Amino acid sequence: MLQNADHELIEIIIQKSNVRYFNWRLSAEEVKEDFFNEYQTKPIVYGSRIALVHVSTRKYLSTKRIKYDLGPNNQQYMVICNRQEIDLENDVWIVIRASGTRVIAGSPVPISAIIGFRHQATEYNLHSHEICDIKVTPISRQQQVSLYDNTSNNINIDDDWLIRRYNSNITTYDDTGYLRNGDIISLFHIRTNRPALCSHTILLGDESQEVFCHHGDESERNNKWRIELID
Repeated sequence: MLQNADHELIEIIIQKSNVRYFNWRLSAEEVKEDFFNEYQTKPIVYGSRIALVHVSTRKYLSTKRIKYDLGPNNQQYMVICNRQEIDLENDVWIVIRASGTRVIAGSPVPISAIIGFRHQATEYNLHSHEICDIKVTPISRQQQVSLYDNTSNNINIDDDWLIRRYNSNITTYDDTGYLRNGDIISLFHIRTNRPALCSHTILLGDESQEVFCHHGDESERNNKWRIELID
Protein backbone atom coordinates (compact mmCIF):
# COMPACT_ATOMS: atom_id res chain seq x y z
CA MET A 1 0.00 0.00 0.00
CA LEU A 2 1.31 3.46 -0.88
CA GLN A 3 2.20 5.78 1.95
CA ASN A 4 1.32 9.49 1.84
CA ALA A 5 4.89 10.35 0.87
CA ASP A 6 4.65 7.93 -2.06
CA HIS A 7 1.40 9.56 -3.21
CA GLU A 8 3.06 12.98 -3.09
CA LEU A 9 6.07 11.73 -5.03
CA ILE A 10 3.86 10.18 -7.71
CA GLU A 11 2.00 13.51 -8.05
CA ILE A 12 5.33 15.28 -8.58
CA ILE A 13 6.36 12.69 -11.15
CA ILE A 14 3.05 13.10 -12.99
CA GLN A 15 3.52 16.87 -13.09
CA LYS A 16 7.11 16.65 -14.34
CA SER A 17 6.85 13.60 -16.57
CA ASN A 18 6.74 13.77 -20.31
CA VAL A 19 3.57 12.04 -21.55
CA ARG A 20 5.75 10.47 -24.25
CA TYR A 21 7.23 7.97 -21.79
CA PHE A 22 4.78 7.95 -18.87
CA ASN A 23 2.91 4.64 -18.88
CA TRP A 24 -0.30 4.46 -16.85
CA ARG A 25 -0.18 0.64 -16.85
CA LEU A 26 2.92 0.66 -14.64
CA SER A 27 2.65 0.18 -10.89
CA ALA A 28 3.54 3.08 -8.61
CA GLU A 29 6.92 1.51 -7.88
CA GLU A 30 7.59 1.01 -11.61
CA VAL A 31 6.58 4.61 -12.31
CA LYS A 32 9.15 5.86 -9.81
CA GLU A 33 11.83 3.58 -11.22
CA ASP A 34 11.00 4.65 -14.78
CA PHE A 35 11.16 8.32 -13.86
CA PHE A 36 14.45 8.12 -11.98
CA ASN A 37 16.07 5.95 -14.65
CA GLU A 38 15.00 8.50 -17.27
CA TYR A 39 16.60 11.31 -15.28
CA GLN A 40 19.73 9.28 -14.49
CA THR A 41 20.47 8.65 -18.16
CA LYS A 42 19.85 12.15 -19.45
CA PRO A 43 22.61 13.39 -21.76
CA ILE A 44 25.00 16.19 -20.89
CA VAL A 45 24.99 18.74 -23.72
CA TYR A 46 26.88 21.91 -24.54
CA GLY A 47 25.24 24.53 -22.35
CA SER A 48 24.20 22.09 -19.59
CA ARG A 49 24.48 23.32 -16.03
CA ILE A 50 26.30 20.66 -14.04
CA ALA A 51 28.13 19.97 -10.79
CA LEU A 52 31.24 17.82 -10.29
CA VAL A 53 31.50 15.63 -7.19
CA HIS A 54 34.86 14.23 -6.09
CA VAL A 55 34.11 10.51 -5.84
CA SER A 56 36.39 9.49 -2.98
CA THR A 57 35.51 12.40 -0.67
CA ARG A 58 31.98 13.17 -2.00
CA LYS A 59 32.66 16.93 -2.01
CA TYR A 60 31.64 19.33 -4.76
CA LEU A 61 34.07 21.23 -6.99
CA SER A 62 33.67 24.83 -5.93
CA THR A 63 35.28 28.15 -5.10
CA LYS A 64 35.18 30.60 -2.22
CA ARG A 65 36.55 33.32 -4.52
CA ILE A 66 39.89 33.49 -2.73
CA LYS A 67 42.48 34.82 -5.18
CA TYR A 68 45.78 33.14 -5.89
CA ASP A 69 48.62 35.64 -5.43
CA LEU A 70 49.79 35.77 -9.05
CA GLY A 71 50.34 39.52 -9.36
CA PRO A 72 48.04 42.56 -9.64
CA ASN A 73 47.07 41.91 -13.26
CA ASN A 74 46.47 38.18 -12.91
CA GLN A 75 43.05 37.66 -11.38
CA GLN A 76 42.48 33.97 -10.69
CA TYR A 77 40.34 32.40 -7.99
CA MET A 78 41.37 29.23 -6.17
CA VAL A 79 39.32 26.14 -7.04
CA ILE A 80 38.52 23.86 -4.09
CA CYS A 81 36.26 21.04 -2.98
CA ASN A 82 34.01 22.50 -0.34
CA ARG A 83 31.07 20.48 1.02
CA GLN A 84 29.14 17.26 0.52
CA GLU A 85 25.92 19.25 0.03
CA ILE A 86 25.58 21.22 -3.17
CA ASP A 87 25.86 25.01 -3.03
CA LEU A 88 23.91 26.33 -6.01
CA GLU A 89 25.78 29.63 -5.83
CA ASN A 90 29.35 28.31 -6.01
CA ASP A 91 29.20 24.69 -7.25
CA VAL A 92 27.46 25.09 -10.62
CA TRP A 93 29.37 24.95 -13.93
CA ILE A 94 28.31 25.34 -17.56
CA VAL A 95 29.68 22.95 -20.19
CA ILE A 96 31.31 25.02 -22.95
CA ARG A 97 33.35 24.43 -26.10
CA ALA A 98 37.13 24.16 -26.13
CA SER A 99 39.32 26.98 -27.45
CA GLY A 100 39.43 27.27 -31.23
CA THR A 101 36.34 25.13 -31.78
CA ARG A 102 32.70 25.61 -32.67
CA VAL A 103 29.80 23.60 -31.31
CA ILE A 104 26.03 23.73 -31.52
CA ALA A 105 24.39 24.62 -28.21
CA GLY A 106 22.33 21.68 -27.00
CA SER A 107 24.32 19.05 -28.89
CA PRO A 108 25.54 16.03 -26.87
CA VAL A 109 29.12 15.92 -25.60
CA PRO A 110 31.11 12.95 -26.94
CA ILE A 111 33.27 10.98 -24.54
CA SER A 112 36.96 11.79 -25.21
CA ALA A 113 36.02 15.29 -26.42
CA ILE A 114 38.04 18.32 -25.36
CA ILE A 115 35.70 20.76 -23.60
CA GLY A 116 35.64 23.56 -21.05
CA PHE A 117 33.72 24.48 -17.92
CA ARG A 118 32.51 27.99 -17.07
CA HIS A 119 31.73 28.77 -13.43
CA GLN A 120 28.17 30.07 -13.50
CA ALA A 121 28.41 32.66 -10.73
CA THR A 122 31.74 34.27 -11.67
CA GLU A 123 31.68 33.53 -15.43
CA TYR A 124 35.34 32.50 -15.10
CA ASN A 125 36.62 29.30 -16.72
CA LEU A 126 38.10 26.20 -15.07
CA HIS A 127 41.80 26.69 -15.71
CA SER A 128 45.27 25.38 -14.96
CA HIS A 129 48.80 26.40 -15.96
CA GLU A 130 52.43 25.34 -15.82
CA ILE A 131 53.84 24.74 -12.37
CA CYS A 132 56.59 26.98 -11.01
CA ASP A 133 57.83 28.23 -7.62
CA ILE A 134 54.91 30.62 -7.11
CA LYS A 135 52.26 28.73 -9.08
CA VAL A 136 51.65 25.81 -6.72
CA THR A 137 48.88 24.82 -4.34
CA PRO A 138 49.25 26.07 -0.75
CA ILE A 139 49.72 22.78 1.11
CA SER A 140 50.90 19.97 -1.16
CA ARG A 141 52.60 22.29 -3.72
CA GLN A 142 50.97 20.68 -6.73
CA GLN A 143 49.91 22.23 -10.05
CA GLN A 144 47.27 24.90 -9.42
CA VAL A 145 43.69 24.76 -10.67
CA SER A 146 41.95 28.11 -10.77
CA LEU A 147 39.13 30.16 -12.23
CA TYR A 148 40.44 32.38 -15.00
CA ASP A 149 38.88 35.75 -15.84
CA ASN A 150 36.89 35.39 -19.03
CA THR A 151 35.17 38.77 -19.19
CA SER A 152 36.39 39.21 -22.77
CA ASN A 153 34.49 35.99 -23.60
CA ASN A 154 37.60 34.42 -25.11
CA ILE A 155 38.47 30.83 -24.22
CA ASN A 156 42.11 30.29 -23.31
CA ILE A 157 43.93 27.11 -24.34
CA ASP A 158 44.69 26.69 -20.62
CA ASP A 159 40.93 26.21 -20.12
CA ASP A 160 40.77 23.03 -22.24
CA TRP A 161 40.12 19.61 -20.66
CA LEU A 162 39.94 16.12 -22.17
CA ILE A 163 37.04 14.13 -20.76
CA ARG A 164 37.21 10.35 -20.24
CA ARG A 165 34.58 8.12 -18.67
CA TYR A 166 35.60 5.53 -16.08
CA ASN A 167 33.88 2.15 -16.23
CA SER A 168 33.99 0.46 -12.82
CA ASN A 169 32.90 -2.87 -14.33
CA ILE A 170 36.12 -3.17 -16.29
CA THR A 171 38.18 -0.82 -14.04
CA THR A 172 39.42 1.23 -16.95
CA TYR A 173 38.33 4.09 -19.20
CA ASP A 174 35.54 3.58 -21.73
CA ASP A 175 35.81 6.24 -24.42
CA THR A 176 32.69 5.35 -26.41
CA GLY A 177 29.37 7.12 -26.64
CA TYR A 178 28.27 10.40 -25.09
CA LEU A 179 28.51 12.01 -21.68
CA ARG A 180 25.49 11.35 -19.45
CA ASN A 181 24.23 12.39 -16.05
CA GLY A 182 25.84 10.31 -13.30
CA ASP A 183 28.92 9.28 -15.31
CA ILE A 184 32.20 8.86 -13.42
CA ILE A 185 34.82 10.82 -15.34
CA SER A 186 38.38 12.06 -15.27
CA LEU A 187 39.41 15.42 -16.71
CA PHE A 188 42.88 15.83 -18.20
CA HIS A 189 44.44 19.28 -18.70
CA ILE A 190 45.51 19.57 -22.32
CA ARG A 191 48.04 22.43 -22.20
CA THR A 192 50.27 20.91 -19.50
CA ASN A 193 50.70 17.40 -20.95
CA ARG A 194 47.43 15.99 -19.60
CA PRO A 195 47.68 15.75 -15.83
CA ALA A 196 44.30 14.93 -14.30
CA LEU A 197 42.05 17.13 -12.18
CA CYS A 198 42.40 15.81 -8.61
CA SER A 199 41.52 16.45 -5.01
CA HIS A 200 42.44 14.70 -1.77
CA THR A 201 41.78 14.76 1.96
CA ILE A 202 44.41 17.40 2.70
CA LEU A 203 42.50 20.38 4.09
CA LEU A 204 43.14 24.09 3.83
CA GLY A 205 42.69 26.33 6.85
CA ASP A 206 38.98 26.84 6.12
CA GLU A 207 38.37 23.04 5.99
CA SER A 208 38.02 22.98 2.20
CA GLN A 209 40.06 20.53 0.13
CA GLU A 210 42.87 21.36 -2.26
CA VAL A 211 42.20 20.86 -5.96
CA PHE A 212 45.17 20.37 -8.26
CA CYS A 213 46.43 18.62 -11.39
CA HIS A 214 48.52 15.46 -11.13
CA HIS A 215 49.56 12.69 -13.51
CA GLY A 216 47.87 9.35 -12.89
CA ASP A 217 46.08 6.50 -14.61
CA GLU A 218 42.73 4.74 -14.20
CA SER A 219 43.83 3.21 -10.89
CA GLU A 220 44.24 6.64 -9.27
CA ARG A 221 41.41 7.30 -6.80
CA ASN A 222 41.89 11.04 -6.53
CA ASN A 223 41.10 11.86 -10.17
CA LYS A 224 37.55 10.50 -10.37
CA TRP A 225 34.53 12.83 -10.49
CA ARG A 226 30.79 12.21 -10.84
CA ILE A 227 29.00 14.61 -13.14
CA GLU A 228 25.55 15.73 -11.95
CA LEU A 229 23.08 17.44 -14.26
CA ILE A 230 21.45 20.51 -12.71
CA ASP A 231 19.43 21.34 -15.84
